[in-house]
Amino acid sequence: MNINDVLAQADGMKTNMMPRQMKVAFIEELDQKIYHELVLTHFHSPFIKMPQYDRESDEGTELLLPERFKMVYVYWIMTRIDQYNQETEKENNNRARFENEYEQMSDWWTRTHRPIPARPFFRI
Repeated sequence: MNINDVLAQADGMKTNMMPRQMKVAFIEELDQKIYHELVLTHFHSPFIKMPQYDRESDEGTELLLPERFKMVYVYWIMTRIDQYNQETEKENNNRARFENEYEQMSDWWTRTHRPIPARPFFRI
């Protein structure tokens, strides 16, 4: 799945005037959240790097999550657009959808990647 796929889906579901650069920044924000909350707390492939996108990012740039979790990105973008436009009711609805999708993705990640055991902390 790539940036263009997600932006096309989000723009198809929600008419908006948000510049592409801002929507790419929303995607980067979410991928960094996922990276810190899930990738760094589970054993993973050493090839998974911290995602960084900018306005020069190719539309074909691959995202952190597989295709089956596209709606995590789409609902995140829609939530952020609603937040920016101060449309509270729409924001709350899209945030609930996002949180549901994120929870399903997080559960999948935990099932498919072994968590890193917590290190005990001892004070002497």
